[in-house]
Amino acid sequence: MKLLAPILMLIVSLYTSPQGQVANWQTLTPLESSREDVERILGKPQKYFEAFGTYETKSARFSVWYSKGGCSGAVEGLQWNVPSGKMTRLWVQMSKAVSLKFYVPNVKDFAREESPDGYPRYHYTSSDESIVYETIMRKDGSEFVSSITLQPGKGEQHMLCRESNCEQIH
Repeated sequence: MKLLAPILMLIVSLYTSPQGQVANWQTLTPLESSREDVERILGKPQKYFEAFGTYETKSARFSVWYSKGGCSGAVEGLQWNVPSGKMTRLWVQMSKAVSLKFYVPNVKDFAREESPDGYPRYHYTSSDESIVYETIMRKDGSEFVSSITLQPGKGEQHMLCRESNCEQIH
């Protein structure tokens, strides 16, 4: 029994630490995860709209976009041809500085691009373009992650609403 308490404390601290929460939200998958999946991990939204919600945890702020279901001319290029309520994009703004190496052990697997805003920021994009890390360069040359975007990758672009696939749902 004396051993059980420290083990439970360790489990709780891992779950509530930024690293523990990171592991949870990174299981969300664009075009597959539902609003219910998102809320199970992030809690109830602070702001809620049909196709958008904002959430906040100890480790980050989250902006999440959702499908309205199917396509119509009014959402061409903005919505995805998936059932209503599916997560289409997740943007995470980190609360604390976390080293890029924590998320990306091998930066060679990502394309690095300088941010066009003129600040010492860089975007690291996965080869399938499904994840983008925005980093801020410190004076010592190290980079820490300021935001992360999860989005449909190259392989899912055929499900983006266009004139040719309006009103279909996969």
